Amino acid sequence: SSASSASFSFQAPKKVAISLIDGGEETITIINHENENVDLSLWRVLLEKGKKEFIIPKETVLESGKYLKIYAGNKNVYKTFDKFNLWWAESVSITSDEIGVLVDNQKNQISKYPTLTPF
Repeated sequence: SSASSASFSFQAPKKVAISLIDGGEETITIINHENENVDLSLWRVLLEKGKKEFIIPKETVLESGKYLKIYAGNKNVYKTFDKFNLWWAESVSITSDEIGVLVDNQKNQISKYPTLTPF
């Protein structure tokens, strides 16, 4: 029926989005598709299955076309952390079947990964 197919209608990609949750690398990647820089200060990444929340630090501005990575798991695997390579916690486990939600500082849901997950 047309009603059931409508729920799988194509959604245009959000301008700032979680583009990947990688359980092997234990990373979450956020990309900025906007034509301008976006201030991600105090935005949150929520992991629905793991029931965890990551708060992006103040003064984190993601330039147009650039991405930010959040790392968890074994810290020794990664060389350097900076504004765009953020350390979460060794105690947090990120799995590939995780559902991630990006929420802005006004608590608006901006992006969900995987994108076919219903809001």
